[in-house]
Amino acid sequence: MYLLYLDESENSNTDRKDIFAVDVFGLSGILITPRYATNLIQEFWDLRKKYDIPEDWEIHGFQIFSGSGKWKNKFTDDQRRNICEDLSKLIAKNYRLAKGWFVYKESKFLKTDYLKTLGGLLDASCKFVGKHGGNTNKQLMVVFDEKDEFEKAINEFILAQRNAINKSKKNQKCRIIDHGFSGKSELSELLQLSDFVGYVFRLSKTLKRFDNLSVSQHDQRFIDFVDGLVKEMSKKIKEIKLNDS
Repeated sequence: MYLLYLDESENSNTDRKDIFAVDVFGLSGILITPRYATNLIQEFWDLRKKYDIPEDWEIHGFQIFSGSGKWKNKFTDDQRRNICEDLSKLIAKNYRLAKGWFVYKESKFLKTDYLKTLGGLLDASCKFVGKHGGNTNKQLMVVFDEKDEFEKAINEFILAQRNAINKSKKNQKCRIIDHGFSGKSELSELLQLSDFVGYVFRLSKTLKRFDNLSVSQHDQRFIDFVDGLVKEMSKKIKEIKLNDS
């Protein structure tokens, strides 16, 4: 069986309009087997201990990057950058994650485009599991971060997708065995890692890519840093851009 952990990310960086361009909505998904999930979670906690991150602190991409709240008082900018680099290396380890995706589109419509990107991500996941899963290991369980405001719509969508995939004779033999298990990211290490993936990849899509002369040195260093994280995680994470149709 494979586990697929999902988390969404939308552009909310209104405080740095000089280097941010389009509005982007993205959905990240990390695919892993239960066996390696246990190992990855242990390494996640080893990383937390390395930096003395309190046990009750959620690893959240926006807070680490912005140094907001508790992160500002406890960690310097350099320390937070080091944490981000270690997280990206953890994601990129070939023997842990089976695969990951960042499905995105230019958008401001959370609910509508959540379902659109979810469809693309489920399709990519089922194709991968169907191709790479063993003869008895072509099953997929979907785990997404709790979204009270439109959880019913997500459940109905995944249920419809599951039924269509499971009934199709051309579905690469992957079966979705649950139409969605809602978790809380503060209680799930793998949802937190999916959040980090989504935040960094979405951030990279909103940054303006102009002539270096039109960007300050400080902003260019930030852009280069984000690009470096994406390059590292791209060893495991594939980007899929959706059109407006």
